[in-house]
Amino acid sequence: MKNLFVVDMKYGPYKLIQQAIDAATPGSNIKIAKGEYYENLVIVKDGLKLMPRDEIGDIILVSSKKPCITVNLKKGQKFSIEGLKICHCGNNDGA
Repeated sequence: MKNLFVVDMKYGPYKLIQQAIDAATPGSNIKIAKGEYYENLVIVKDGLKLMPRDEIGDIILVSSKKPCITVNLKKGQKFSIEGLKICHCGNNDGA
């Protein structure tokens, strides 16, 4: 069975998506509560799956300066995202 990590900005146990990613082991599922998350995610673990916790409500990942998601996996590794809206609302100079 895969490990499950839950992100909920109000009640936790993880209040940020990146906190759950950092705590997760390869192959884990990360369920995310609805809301706006102002983060820059870095994916370095194989097999992670980011998905909604609830059937109703939007999960919006917002970034203003850096990429919303940076993926640094080895050849043959993968991860997946479902049900997230991604919004980049700033410059793209990496600052």
